[in-house]
Amino acid sequence: MARKDCADKGIEQTPLNMFTQYLIAVKKNLHIVLAFSPMSESFRSNLVMFPALVNSTTIDFYAPWPEDALLSVAEIQLSASDLNLGKNQGGVVNMFAFMHGQVRLMSDKYKEELKRYNYVTPTSYLELIRCYKQVLTMKRTQFDNSIQR
Repeated sequence: MARKDCADKGIEQTPLNMFTQYLIAVKKNLHIVLAFSPMSESFRSNLVMFPALVNSTTIDFYAPWPEDALLSVAEIQLSASDLNLGKNQGGVVNMFAFMHGQVRLMSDKYKEELKRYNYVTPTSYLELIRCYKQVLTMKRTQFDNSIQR
């Protein structure tokens, strides 16, 4: 590739010239993806320290998950663990999707009234499910220990 670029530009094909053409091609085709959580304070401080993160980049905020995706993810997450929810699992799954939707609506209202952002991300939804499973397991253990006593 570098040899061809040198020939096309009429440059002598020395190792240094070929390496230079190679670097030009790499710089032209190099794309870097950085992923930051917009909820953290470190994100804000990095934007202040490195303004090129905003000025020279494309910021892509992900669209909210549709309702059926929220239900599907919660169903899979709860089925993967042995929580023994039985007939209550459907209600719990619907509760997760409802709560996430309400937080999103309240975040929009918060933004309109106070001009401040509260980001509701898929990660926050997964964290909600994880915390529920953790608290349910802990409370069941406490309940079993109380019965044993």
